[in-house]
Amino acid sequence: MNIKKHVRISGRRALLNYLLGCGLFLILLLLIPLDNPLFPENYGTVIRDTDGKMLRVYLNEEQQWYLPPEEGVPVPQKLAIAITCFEDRFFYAHPGVNIPAVLRALSQNLLSGRTTSGASTISMQVVRLMRPKERIMENKLLELFQALKLELLFSKEDIMRMYVTNAPYGGNIIGYQSASQRYFGKDPNELSWGEAAMLAVLPNSPAIVSPDLDPLRLLEKRDRLLEQLMEAEIIDQKTLELAKGESIATGSIPFPVIAPQLADRLHAYPNTG
Repeated sequence: MNIKKHVRISGRRALLNYLLGCGLFLILLLLIPLDNPLFPENYGTVIRDTDGKMLRVYLNEEQQWYLPPEEGVPVPQKLAIAITCFEDRFFYAHPGVNIPAVLRALSQNLLSGRTTSGASTISMQVVRLMRPKERIMENKLLELFQALKLELLFSKEDIMRMYVTNAPYGGNIIGYQSASQRYFGKDPNELSWGEAAMLAVLPNSPAIVSPDLDPLRLLEKRDRLLEQLMEAEIIDQKTLELAKGESIATGSIPFPVIAPQLADRLHAYPNTG
């Protein structure tokens, strides 16, 4: 066999192997399940007036402040930017898995003999929030494929909304809407850069770093993120100084209670309103 013919055959085999590999990958991706619904719909109840103003909020069955998502309402820009800067800088570029980060984390973990680095994307964290699983290799691989499938089925905006709606924010607070109300007493669209940065870092370790458990550590993490935002030229020096001057919210601000008797009746008999 001459060299040119051998090269042509080798090239065809390589292409065939590549196509077979892609086909097997797609089949595996199609077979990987996603929960339906994606999240347990155990939300609390929100009573609003005809203008959409919040009258009263009720805990869910697990005694959590967990508000249902508002369909079509975009995640506030400041919060989305702060989250991607802190959690996943390449969120809008990767297909659900950051391959270079995965390879880097794998090599670092193999060299150290233990888990010293992670490569979790926001999409992978959404999968983890759906059904928390034991952190073993099999589940991590499943999580990786489910994140890829999630990206095939939903837009980046939808995935970001899933993340902020279902992420833990300390104590019994689930989701950015509850967190914004409980910590700052305001709608998420009104968050300052300092407040958005605090909410961006909280889900990373809410059981350890939260306003009531370790406010100083939370302050340090928030300020580091604010500095990263300035380094990325997202905010300027003056905005940085103003944001770092904001104190960490340490108490839980109650939800509004307006027309409580009417709200209680609508909550007890939802079809009578």
